[in-house]
Amino acid sequence: MSGEKKSALNFETVASVVAMGVGVCALFVAWDQAQVMRAQKHASVWPIVSADFIISGDEKTRFLEFVVENAGVGPALVESMTLKTDGVEATRWRQLEEELFGAELPGAMAFNGNDLEGAVLAAGESVTVLKGSWNVGDEIDAAFQTLAGRYLQGDAPSVSLQVCYCSVFDRCWRSEEQARSVPVKNCPAPTKLFGGLFTDDEAGSE
Repeated sequence: MSGEKKSALNFETVASVVAMGVGVCALFVAWDQAQVMRAQKHASVWPIVSADFIISGDEKTRFLEFVVENAGVGPALVESMTLKTDGVEATRWRQLEEELFGAELPGAMAFNGNDLEGAVLAAGESVTVLKGSWNVGDEIDAAFQTLAGRYLQGDAPSVSLQVCYCSVFDRCWRSEEQARSVPVKNCPAPTKLFGGLFTDDEAGSE
């Protein structure tokens, strides 16, 4: 009789352990599935923002342009933008001109653009943030030709517009020149780039 009780007790113990193990496994599977679903949810609205610096022109003008694009699948909330030359923040457009053209400043410039700080950039959307343009002329053409030569020789400064942005789930990144965006805990305060970029005598507005 005692042997039968012992066997029954052992069976119940084993059954309890197995049931506990099954419960733990089920809990882990549920947790894992929740993590996968959470990752899928974030991936479904993942913004990928980049900023390109363009030097170009057409029949009537020569221009410098910064274009910001969201190549991701979700909207991006643009928190702050920082203009840099050789890794150093530029707070005036004149600084950028002097770095690029040196003593051959092109002169009178027209400016247009869009202040994206605090704005939402939709998936697939591309926006010209800053554009300075000059009417075609001998002086302007010479300055841009000299600049093109500096780039060909590898002697031109590195120019970039750094953008810090967040997803709808408050995951944030910082765009990097010629590289993937870097995850950051949060974005710095808006730089108010447009508010301080120009003084009254530096540019006209289109």
